Amino acid sequence: MIDSCGFNVQTEINEAEKHTFELKLRLFLSFLPRSFSARVSFSMASLLLLLLLFLSSPLSNMAASKDLVCEPITVPMCRGIGYNLTYMPNQFNHDTQEEVGLEVHQFWPLVRIRCSPDLLFFLCSMYTPICLPDYRKPLPPCRSVCERAKRGCSPLMSQYGFEWPERMSCERLPKLGDETLCMDQNSSDATTT
Repeated sequence: MIDSCGFNVQTEINEAEKHTFELKLRLFLSFLPRSFSARVSFSMASLLLLLLLFLSSPLSNMAASKDLVCEPITVPMCRGIGYNLTYMPNQFNHDTQEEVGLEVHQFWPLVRIRCSPDLLFFLCSMYTPICLPDYRKPLPPCRSVCERAKRGCSPLMSQYGFEWPERMSCERLPKLGDETLCMDQNSSDATTT
């Protein structure tokens, strides 16, 4: 079936999907200003419904379940840290390493003064996470790496009015020996545990 906007619309929707769609559409329309929702045509409503159905379908989760694709690390600060492959998007939703470079380089002064010997490895493992061709799951740094970096650098950051970034909260990271694999830094080499 072709709707009034020229889109091919699948007409085989079971009753449960139709009911779910109608509820989602009503909820969506309830958030719109009355002047706008009064002008929404049936065609627009059907397009919104199809969009909501797609977003709740397994197809919309394809990106989340997609295999990681390894790429060489190009962020200058993170080259030579013990591994050389990463993947994007990272946990901060950076799509490119250029985006990563712009953000992670704000920590360069702390790295340069070596407030913690673990800071560089920790930052790079968060911003340019390791990608192993034979292990296609995220491999975060261990909580202990974060805690050592924070313990060394947080006091200096506080002196200048900065706090440890919430997005890099150590409590979110797995502990060494937990079910979730994580990376720790052993001397100058990155090791997995």
